[in-house]
Amino acid sequence: MFFFVTQWSGEKGKNAVSLSNGYTFKPGSPVTLSVEEEEFDLFVREETAWTKDQAEDDALIKDLRAGHSMIVKGVSSRGTETADTYNLDGITGAYKAITKECKTEKAKKKTKEEGE
Repeated sequence: MFFFVTQWSGEKGKNAVSLSNGYTFKPGSPVTLSVEEEEFDLFVREETAWTKDQAEDDALIKDLRAGHSMIVKGVSSRGTETADTYNLDGITGAYKAITKECKTEKAKKKTKEEGE
């Protein structure tokens, strides 16, 4: 599984969250991403799933940074139901690194707030 948090340099902050599970999702099927008690419904196209909007991206990032594990549930194009659990150790450090490197307006503000 590949999990992405995408930011573009120079834009006003973009935490575009997506994932690719290595198989094609069933068209129209939901993909659910859970972090602790919070649950996010993602939309799918082929083997990629995305959050719905910027507000959901930001909420998910906040939960990921505070959480210990995430569970991704989906249905393959063959109808196989999957549930995979991932450890979130290191996500805060990785997020800080991309935030610093991408230097988006949002990243600059966040870095100043965190005193880095």
